[in-house]
Amino acid sequence: SRLEKGALSLSSPQVKFKRDEENQEPVDVELYELKETNSLIEEFMLLANIAVAKEILKFFPAYSLLRRHPPPKMKTFLGLIDSVKKMGIQLNIESSKSLSNSLDKAVKQDDPYFNELIRILTTRCLTPAVYFSSGTLPQSQFYHYGLACQIYTHFTSPIRRYADVVVHRLLAAAIGAEPLPKALNKNQVQAVCNNINRRGRMADIAARDSTRLHTLIYFKNKILTETGRVLQVRANGFTVLVPRYGIEGKVYFHSSTSAITVWSYNRETKTITSPNKQFKIQVFDQVEIQITVDETMAHAPRVVYTCINPPIHGKIQTNNTNTNTNTINTTTTTTTTTTTTTTTSTNATTTTSFTTTTNTITNTTVIKTKSNTKKKKKK
Repeated sequence: SRLEKGALSLSSPQVKFKRDEENQEPVDVELYELKETNSLIEEFMLLANIAVAKEILKFFPAYSLLRRHPPPKMKTFLGLIDSVKKMGIQLNIESSKSLSNSLDKAVKQDDPYFNELIRILTTRCLTPAVYFSSGTLPQSQFYHYGLACQIYTHFTSPIRRYADVVVHRLLAAAIGAEPLPKALNKNQVQAVCNNINRRGRMADIAARDSTRLHTLIYFKNKILTETGRVLQVRANGFTVLVPRYGIEGKVYFHSSTSAITVWSYNRETKTITSPNKQFKIQVFDQVEIQITVDETMAHAPRVVYTCINPPIHGKIQTNNTNTNTNTINTTTTTTTTTTTTTTTSTNATTTTSFTTTTNTITNTTVIKTKSNTKKKKKK
């Protein structure tokens, strides 16, 4: 079967919003649930795509429109490999089969969500799949790493993907149903592929921005406390995933409204530690966060994530928060990040003052905060 050959079973949270029938504003947000019927249909679609790819390549070896997935680069996996190694888990990315086996073994009996979390982070370390013209690359580079198949294309969704429309035309010509489009060559097909790849990236960005906008609207005038999982730790904050909603955001360590608590950030281990050494935060940890919308700047409201357990932030908002603006700017709402890695040769430990703000991210490791007795200037 496909999985026995090394096809990856990955995960990427998909958010689904329920809207009010009258004003179309989101009234609930939840993860999109995939059922067994979805998997069954997906398997048939994959088989159809592979079969069509083989057929069109047989008739048009110079300009078939195919899709490939290059193997991942080791440097993109270094951070994840180091994080799971501390927990006694080995990730082997030499082949898709070795990676698949590693993921299957990456389980913690006391944490059922742990394996799902690793699959989410693994997905973000992979190189994106791209369309290409068969005549522009040697056949050894046709391989699709994620699906563990030698050749692949997109054929099953012509109503929503132009690549499938082109493949339908090539297949129609291959079986004699329709004539081949005139003056077709590998350069023309590659130009189409380049445009489709670029448009695909733009569509992904638009989808993420739409999620950010609807997330901000949903959490407006709400103060919710949820369980989060740490995806990434930096000197100025950490990225948190909220499994309940399938959304992500960043907890920053600075705000004029929070009490100052001095924690330490270790560059080598990517951890932050409280002054009394009682608390430590690292990737995969479970934290309790409060989600609110900050509307102090009418032109740029934003979703704010505050860590309340461990008690990083000393002052937490209450339900008396005033909200008086409906202006929305999607550029400062929740964020989706891609796993990045940073390696150093020293165990440098820096001292950081932890409070919350979501305006800017600095690259400095030592940050000075203003005294709480001073009033914050309005921007």
